[in-house]
Amino acid sequence: MRFLLILFIPLLSFSQQNKITVEYDFYDNFRYKETIAILNCDNEEAIYKTFLERLNTGQKAESNSSNMITIGGDRIDIYRLTDKKKNTLVSYDIRKNTIYQIVEEVPKMNWRIDYTETKKIANYNCNKATVSFRGRDYTAWYSIKLPFTFGPWKFNGLPGLILEISDNTDTFKWSANKIKYPADTLLEVPYKKTKKVSLKELIKIEEENMKIRRAKIMSLLPKDAIVTIPKNDRNDIELVYEWEK
Repeated sequence: MRFLLILFIPLLSFSQQNKITVEYDFYDNFRYKETIAILNCDNEEAIYKTFLERLNTGQKAESNSSNMITIGGDRIDIYRLTDKKKNTLVSYDIRKNTIYQIVEEVPKMNWRIDYTETKKIANYNCNKATVSFRGRDYTAWYSIKLPFTFGPWKFNGLPGLILEISDNTDTFKWSANKIKYPADTLLEVPYKKTKKVSLKELIKIEEENMKIRRAKIMSLLPKDAIVTIPKNDRNDIELVYEWEK
């Protein structure tokens, strides 16, 4: 029983010892208002939570058993857990009324570090690094004074904590506004009933949902209307996946 308990606890929560808490301002100019995200991590594990408020609040909100609001309403809470030892990234995301548990390998990011440019963020001197990941180009600022190899969302692999990162279109941006070491916030994944899928399976689900939405729109157009559909009409953070290259 003791052995099973030790294995179970790291998946859902983290102790404060030797961990850092970072709060980020998060900007998603496609779908959400300016909001916040929180990262708890050490050098092996990270848990990251995004508090999202949708720009379009016309739909009725629906509560689930965890007292969270589903994607049909104003608020959704998304979690990501990274375990470097197991080489797993587990995300909890919501599509309609289903909470998906998505499992993938920890993404490998080929960072290009520029030691000639520096920037001060939250009183920490930061170095610049750039990376191309799943269809977007990013510029990150990280501090070696905070020797944690994580950042917000799925970002990882730099020799210091990422305090700011944005894509080259400024559509997505994370900027640290509070840093606490040792950690003062303990995050736990509240979702109990989830559907476990691979990332590839979730993308397929999304594509089928998009076909249904597109068909509904097409049905409202005149019969002689000419519609051009882009080859890739995703507007999420990830535009292209490894298996699609």
